[in-house]
Amino acid sequence: MASLPSTYGMGRFFQAAVLPPTVKLQCEGEELHVQPLKKIIKEAEWLGVPFNCKNAECGHCRVSVLKGRVTDPNEKEKRYFGKDFSKDLRLACQMKLWGDTEIERVSLST
Repeated sequence: MASLPSTYGMGRFFQAAVLPPTVKLQCEGEELHVQPLKKIIKEAEWLGVPFNCKNAECGHCRVSVLKGRVTDPNEKEKRYFGKDFSKDLRLACQMKLWGDTEIERVSLST
């Protein structure tokens, strides 16, 4: 599980004190509330993001992060994108949110 930077070993306390119980996920006019720091597969799928493998191998769930706070890409995402890596282009199957976030679907042909 990703965690916030820890000061004096109080990371879990700091995390619980700072993160809201839910954050807003928006995609092309639709929005849902999701738990922060949890994968957003079900929610993104409900918002119309297509999925196939759900394991960072196929790229069907590519999204553009238009604004908001998301976790850093994990090793699976970095491996999938390789040299084309961009912090604004993400795989929804691996992404987690820190705060309210707006995304846009990106087709495989782009």
